[in-house]
Amino acid sequence: MCIRDRYQADPAPPLPRGCEVTVVVMPRADLVGRCLREGGAPLAGVQLWCDAAHGQGPWTSDSAGSFCIPDVGVRSFKGTTLEACHGTLRAERVWTKQPEVGDDVVLVLRSTPSLRGRVVDEHGRPVVGAWACVTHGPAERYECEPTDGTGCFVVAGLDAGPCEVELEAGGFVTRRLVVQAAPTGTDLGIVRVERLPTREGRIVDGRRRPIPGASFEVEGVGDRPIPVAPDGSFRIALPSDPSALLCFWAPGHREHAIRTHEVPAGGPWIVTLAQAPTLGGVVLDERGRPLPTGRMLLEDPARGKTWGARLDTGGTVEFEPGTHGPVVLGLEAPGHELLE
Repeated sequence: MCIRDRYQADPAPPLPRGCEVTVVVMPRADLVGRCLREGGAPLAGVQLWCDAAHGQGPWTSDSAGSFCIPDVGVRSFKGTTLEACHGTLRAERVWTKQPEVGDDVVLVLRSTPSLRGRVVDEHGRPVVGAWACVTHGPAERYECEPTDGTGCFVVAGLDAGPCEVELEAGGFVTRRLVVQAAPTGTDLGIVRVERLPTREGRIVDGRRRPIPGASFEVEGVGDRPIPVAPDGSFRIALPSDPSALLCFWAPGHREHAIRTHEVPAGGPWIVTLAQAPTLGGVVLDERGRPLPTGRMLLEDPARGKTWGARLDTGGTVEFEPGTHGPVVLGLEAPGHELLE
C-alpha cells in the first residue's frame, strides 16, 4: 500500500467560539495490486470489493491485471477483507496484521466449486430472471445469481460439499434442492419449476361498477401495486404461502385484504370495495385565520398507516383515508402546532 502525502479530517458539527478543538486526522492510502491466473498470467476484468472502502466499488483490474482502490483507511486495516471475482475464479485476502507501506497485493485467482443449471417451466420454456440462491459452507454463506435469457445460471465461489439451493421466480412455486458442490463444479441440468395457481376476478363498487384506478398487491411479490383492467378484471398468481396477504384498493374506497387460504374456490371472484369515509375541514390559526400553507396528517394506529393532505390557500383540507374508526390528527405547518 502507498500512503499519499495528505490526510483527511473527520467532520465535526459547528462549535461555539472560544472553545478548544482537537482535530484528529486519519491517514488515507490507495490499495494497489495485481490479479493473476494460477500460471502467473495477468487477469483483466476482475471485480474487486474491499470492506475498508466505505461502501464503494466494485473496482475492476485493467489489461495488465493491475487495480487501485483509492482512499482506504489504514489506521485499523487489520481484519480487512479484499475479495476478487472473475467468472468462476475467486480470490480472497484477509489482513491479520497491519500492512506495511509499499506492500503491493498480489491476488491469484483459482477456480472454485460452482453450480450451474437451466430453469424451465412445465412446458420446457426458459424462465428468465429467476434467482438461484445457494447457502453453503460452515458459515452458511449466501450466493445468488439470476438466470439469463435462456434460463441458465452459474453460481460460483462456493465451498465444496453439501449446499442448499432455492430457485425463485415471480409466478412460480419456489423449488428447493440439496446438492453436493464438487470441487470441479456441479451441473444440475434442467430444473423444472411449476407455475403458481392463478385466480381471475373483478374489482367493483357497491353497485357492481368498475372503479377507475383500482389495483391490487400480493405480499412478497413485487414492490408496487398492480393496476386492474378498465373493466375491473384481474388475474393473480396465488402465493404458495397460505397466509400471504392479498390487498385490493381504489381511490375513495376502503382497502380490502384477504389471505391466500381465504380466496373463494371456483366461480367468478368479485371483490367489492365499499365507499371510504372522507374527512375534511378548514385549519385555522389561534386568531381564526385560515392557514395558507401546511400539511394535515391522519394516522390509523390500529393499522399502522398514515395519510397526508396539503392545505389549500384557504386552509381547507380533505382526506380519503380508506379507513374507519379512531384516528389521530397531526399538523405540519411552519410555526404552528395542532391544538388538542
